[in-house]
Amino acid sequence: AELLSETQRAGGVGRQLGADTAPELSLEQLEELRQELLVEAVNCCAHNLPAWNDLISSECSSQASIEMRKHAERAESVASKKDGPWSRGRNLSRGMKVEASVEIERAAYVVDGTDSEWFPDSSEPQWLSIDLGQDCVVKAVRVKWWGDYGSRNSLVVLSASGATVASSGSFARRGERKSAAEFNGWTEITGWNATTRVVKFELGNPGSDCFGLGKQYGIRRIEVLGDRLQQTENDKMSLLRRWAEAAFADLDSL
Repeated sequence: AELLSETQRAGGVGRQLGADTAPELSLEQLEELRQELLVEAVNCCAHNLPAWNDLISSECSSQASIEMRKHAERAESVASKKDGPWSRGRNLSRGMKVEASVEIERAAYVVDGTDSEWFPDSSEPQWLSIDLGQDCVVKAVRVKWWGDYGSRNSLVVLSASGATVASSGSFARRGERKSAAEFNGWTEITGWNATTRVVKFELGNPGSDCFGLGKQYGIRRIEVLGDRLQQTENDKMSLLRRWAEAAFADLDSL
């Protein structure tokens, strides 16, 4: 509202000065100004969903990209200082490529933030892997279970760097579930120093689910927290996503 008021006030001043003295803006300049105002509107109120939507559907000027990157970095800094998942870094796994032993389409749900289940009905050992897109430093891995599987399924976490994946495809063991998680609760594995491109999750000890659906395993969400070795987000959608993830970091605690 304040931005709109300032814009209207500026327009009023221009009219008072007269048409000959009021600056004329091209359509391209007006669009750039609109984008900058939308960026500032989101910065003033992260819950301004119409402004987010307009940014998504708009072309992006170079100045708007600079401002989005600046706000994304500031939001990440704020999120990292709060007591929550982001104190260990950003969520590196959200929306990344997932491979799995079975039910590959459903496996993608574990990184989309919706808590939709990946719950194989096979009694064989199962696995998931998440490609982080580039080598990263992993500070923590969090797994949110479906039902009471956090106290029954075994879990081993492994990792491999980009070079290792390309050469041998071998993985190093990084941790395992050692204690029972709460119902629909989390298991957290401490991070490691080695650079990581792919994180793999091996599951065992199958058992019938408590809901009577004939499942043997159940995971709702996986979060790989840490830092990228290089910030590669240059396009509009990547910058907006980076900004939104940090602006709504509290949602990762749910």
